[in-house]
Amino acid sequence: MTADAQPAPANSLPARTVLADRYAIKAYVRSTSFTEVYSALDRQTDRAVFVHALRAELASPASGQVLASAVQAAGKLGHAGIAAPIDAASAPPTDFIVTLPVPGHTASELLARRAETGTVGFGARNASRIVLAAIDALAAAHADGVYHGAISTETVYIDDGGQVTLTGFALAALLVHRAAANSSHTPPCIAAEVAASGRATEGGDVFALGMLLYQLLCGRPLQKGGPRPSEVVADLPSAFDALIASSALPEPRRRPTTAAGFGQALRKAMSAAASRGPTQSRPGMPSLAQSLAPQQSAIDANLLADSEEKWLISKGRLDYGPFSMSEIVAQIEKGEILTGNILIDNHSGERVFVEQHPVLADLVEQARQRRDDSRRADAEAAYARREKRRGTTLYAVIAGGVAALGLVVYLIVGAAGDDDSELAQQSIDVVSQGEFRAAIRFPEKAARKTRPQAGKKTRRSQRSDRSSDTLALDLSEEGGNERLDNSVINSVVQRHGRRLGRCLHKNSSRRAKIDFIIHGPTGRVNWVKVNGQQNGALHGCIDRALRGMKFPAVDGPRTRAEFEMEL
Repeated sequence: MTADAQPAPANSLPARTVLADRYAIKAYVRSTSFTEVYSALDRQTDRAVFVHALRAELASPASGQVLASAVQAAGKLGHAGIAAPIDAASAPPTDFIVTLPVPGHTASELLARRAETGTVGFGARNASRIVLAAIDALAAAHADGVYHGAISTETVYIDDGGQVTLTGFALAALLVHRAAANSSHTPPCIAAEVAASGRATEGGDVFALGMLLYQLLCGRPLQKGGPRPSEVVADLPSAFDALIASSALPEPRRRPTTAAGFGQALRKAMSAAASRGPTQSRPGMPSLAQSLAPQQSAIDANLLADSEEKWLISKGRLDYGPFSMSEIVAQIEKGEILTGNILIDNHSGERVFVEQHPVLADLVEQARQRRDDSRRADAEAAYARREKRRGTTLYAVIAGGVAALGLVVYLIVGAAGDDDSELAQQSIDVVSQGEFRAAIRFPEKAARKTRPQAGKKTRRSQRSDRSSDTLALDLSEEGGNERLDNSVINSVVQRHGRRLGRCLHKNSSRRAKIDFIIHGPTGRVNWVKVNGQQNGALHGCIDRALRGMKFPAVDGPRTRAEFEMEL
């Protein structure tokens, strides 16, 4: 599928223009910073091609020789992810480069479309996969001794099926040559040593990969004083900041030494991001498919129109299909294709997990979210029915307001036994409330600080606190993303209020602020903090009481909640 044609600028080449007595222009496709791209017919071979007409400022007496040399070097590249140049020539009114048609849209176009919908960048998952696909293509080029030199969002194409194609090898050679002749014309994607020598290198490509990753994450080029990626993308690990910073260093020896090394570091950063959960699941954030057609509210119409049956789905040891992409989308929405199933291109043999496919990943996540919501609703309804069958009257007592206080005190005192007779004159209630109620609430996420506000000692202390919490808690984000509703948690805590009250009384404490975490799959409490501490007699008593409670199991890693009570 070729890219959709865009309105042609006033000075574009008209249709049926023939360049070099060979290439007949058919239609204008797009503009980039240095070229205008046209679909054309190669009359000599009778095949469709793209003509990349260079802007006038790139013309120089040496441009023809530079392009010819670049075409000769890069033209031999046969990787499926590379659109290698097949010809270059000078024909009034323009110099031009010829490639086979490149499917899809440039990453630059997709970023602009996402910006129109209020979305910044692709998110960690899609940005990383685009860069890793470019690295895979680069590895084949580097193995043949060919370096790019000017990788950017305008040289990376992404089609509707998520295929990434790297272009611009000949154009990059010309840009590098131009930068060497005049450093004021150096694009930001070209490393300083490449511009100085006029020769592309692997270190220069590593530099460009860092620039590319930054722009895919942040939606704009990296500039001095600009924000860190972790300040733009929610929950992005600092490993992304470190990787981009190291690749942007002016000294090549201090960068990752190879594109493959950059890829390994990026995969580690992706693993860190995966442990925190999806960074692109915020409400209102469109998927990559939506960015291709931002006027739609669901998915790209091109997907639904794709009727070519070229895709297989592997489930366990069995393959099903072939299906068209529109059929794949329909099966995902029905829940027939799930996380862990493998999508196979029946033509090329390429395989990818559906949840890792750049276009389908968000659809899979949305379908899983709907299933999670449905299961949670069913679980809460079943729990409510069980509570009703038990005939509990506690909520009715609470609804009675102050009059219910006496009954709650009776329940607490009755369970305490003769040894706790003093408790008969006391009550347990929520701070600022006149009745016993757990008042479960979920801790708010601390606001992200873009700049440190304290000295080194304070920063070390803050890091230590975060580190200890991370070590203390099993915060794996694998599985679903359900979380218990606070009313469900409240009802369980209410029924065990007597035990919590005894803990306060026996430890001569009048107040306790309790933070705890419920493990989703088991419904058991697995972490407790009392008054900010995880030791002492009071903590031990409340810890045992909470761990003895059984909450409904959900398809999610954890639910963290807190409440306060006092005597």
